[in-house]
Amino acid sequence: MAILGTAPLGISLPNDVFLSHAEWWNENSRFVLVRFRRRGEMMDLGLRFDLDKLTFLDDTGDPEADQVLQSTSSRISEAVFDTKAA
Repeated sequence: MAILGTAPLGISLPNDVFLSHAEWWNENSRFVLVRFRRRGEMMDLGLRFDLDKLTFLDDTGDPEADQVLQSTSSRISEAVFDTKAA
C-alpha cells in the first residue's frame, strides 16, 4: 500500500530523539504513523498515533523521551490536519 500523505513534524525530544514526520495510507483513517530518529538513525518502526484520542499507541524505548512524547500530541494533530487541508 502506498503512502497517501505525509506531514513534516520536526519535533525534538530528550536524549536525541527526533519526530521527523507523520504518514498515512487512508484519508479517512484516524491513525497515522509517526516516523522518528534515535541518535540520528531513522527507526524502522514508527509510532502509531490516534488522531481522535490524541494519544500514542507505542513508545520510543527511551523513558525520558516517552515522558515528553504525549505533550506533542496537539502539535502532531495540527500538522496532520493542516497538511490534509492544504
